Amino acid sequence: MSLKDIPLITPATAHLPKYRQIAAAVEEYLYQTKLPEGERFFSDRALAQRFSTTSVTVAHSLQYLSEKGLLTRLPGSGTYVGKLRPERKSQRRIGIICHQMVCSDETYVAPILRSFGSFFESRNYECISFRGEPADYNRLINDYMLSGVMIFVPKEEFANDLLQLYNQGIPVVSIGYAMPELPFMSFGTDHALTVAMAVKYVYGLGHRKIALLYNASQASSSVFFRSYRQTMWDLQLPIHPQWEINSDEGLLSDHIHTVEKKFDQLASLLNTGNMPTAILLKNVFDAVAVYNFAAKNNLRIPEDLSLVTFDDSVLALQLYPQLTVFKQDLEAISNQAANTLLAMIERRFDKSSVVHQASQLIERGSCCRIQE
Repeated sequence: MSLKDIPLITPATAHLPKYRQIAAAVEEYLYQTKLPEGERFFSDRALAQRFSTTSVTVAHSLQYLSEKGLLTRLPGSGTYVGKLRPERKSQRRIGIICHQMVCSDETYVAPILRSFGSFFESRNYECISFRGEPADYNRLINDYMLSGVMIFVPKEEFANDLLQLYNQGIPVVSIGYAMPELPFMSFGTDHALTVAMAVKYVYGLGHRKIALLYNASQASSSVFFRSYRQTMWDLQLPIHPQWEINSDEGLLSDHIHTVEKKFDQLASLLNTGNMPTAILLKNVFDAVAVYNFAAKNNLRIPEDLSLVTFDDSVLALQLYPQLTVFKQDLEAISNQAANTLLAMIERRFDKSSVVHQASQLIERGSCCRIQE
């Protein structure tokens, strides 16, 4: 085992942070020499001299390799060779990581995943789906030797975890909504802008009592809620506590029943003058409960109650009157995310090339103009 046999940093890793470049060189050496597990490895100081850097940077590199299991760091003793996997190279394999159980539907989930998967499968990549949390990211990437990762509808608080993966040199994108903190690697429409557009749309039709039906447990609901409140405030519109309708998540039949119970509470406003004249629906499937509520209370859609939802679906066309929607171009979103991930894998990614899609308003029969 000779220090001079460790390869120096190569142009192929030049895009990585210095500690990752050193780690890549050391990893290459470990697999070339096939050192036995448990053998004592070079000291931090010796490696720092080899790479003309500081011991701190080397320590960071070796810690990174120890987290992958390739080295073992023992305080006060030194660094030892860990267990090498038979194969170390990433495969032509893409991981799709979801943070919660995903119910397939033709409104959003299935079109996105189908388009994304087809993109990579046509290029001879295998796509594997996982359920996991940020703490699982590196383990899944290493265990399955993933070429790249797509995080499907991450929560806002996971932004830093995604950025850490990117800074480690791991190709990663997310699909769900455009996260302000990660505009170059998160794909979907700007939900905050879309909600603001929806509020202003019904405001332009004369509505001043505007409600929001959302599900707080869903990843992007906090974005919807904040934008709704901010836009109502900007337009100097009143906000009533019962106009902010938070439904619980569950199976579709249970969910509709829950929403109907929420609207039973809203019915108490019918004779008070505080009944909303327009409702924004985050989930198109909630429209069934709203139509049931309107029929049960002799409310006409759209004359007494106008409705706007997000994402188009067959259901939006089957209801009468048909639903006005702010539609996302799901194929464009999916393809842009896939193209970006492939560019990262092939090391030709340019942040400035990312341009986010806008939602498209499709006016149908569920909205009408009213007198203020």
